[in-house]
Amino acid sequence: MKRLLAALSVLALCAGMGQPPASGTITVTYGGVARQVIVHTPNGKPPARPMGLVVAFHGNHGDGAGMERITALDDQADEHGFIVAYPSAIGGTWDLSSASADPGFGAAVIRQLAATYKILSVTLAGYSLGGGMAEQVIACNPGLAQALAVVAENMTAWKVCGQLRPVPTVWFHGTEDPVSTYDPSVIAAWQKLQGAVPFTPYTGPWGHTWPGGTQASGGQLGVVAASPVASAVVAGMVR
Repeated sequence: MKRLLAALSVLALCAGMGQPPASGTITVTYGGVARQVIVHTPNGKPPARPMGLVVAFHGNHGDGAGMERITALDDQADEHGFIVAYPSAIGGTWDLSSASADPGFGAAVIRQLAATYKILSVTLAGYSLGGGMAEQVIACNPGLAQALAVVAENMTAWKVCGQLRPVPTVWFHGTEDPVSTYDPSVIAAWQKLQGAVPFTPYTGPWGHTWPGGTQASGGQLGVVAASPVASAVVAGMVR
């Protein structure tokens, strides 16, 4: 995958692309449908060197702008030097069915960004239904991403794609989640699936929220944990 990303980046530069763009919104067309993707580059400036990419998938009835706001991943990107992309689902809901085009769209986002920037690695992160989306993108497109972070989702969506090639994975799930009930059996199941590949679970008395994020704490979705800070953990996975 690293060779593929490097080759795409070289082709783009050779085609006269010049300096890569700074933060903004791009259009990714897949299956004849054009969708918007918010892209944040460190400090909003054109990247001057190769760096990692995080693709962050929002929860149900959400969008990329909302995911950007609640995660504060941009702050981590500015501090540690990586790019973040925030795709939006059609109608605000990712389709996790076996007939869905969404995993292909997620892969198209990565490939388009790899043809625009010099990408060293890809980390997928998802919140709630977006966690399932991240799983499906990584399972249906083996080798396209090198790390996975899932928040507030019980990590079963990948099964639609058959086998999952293990990558370093972190899982955040509140034991007081009122939407996606915490299932402790997920830990043993994923440790078995991962084998020797790292799997790190984070659990605690918080709700259906992004730990360390900016959601209102104590509302319908429950408490927001002050620690761990999920976005900082995600930043630590970027290579």
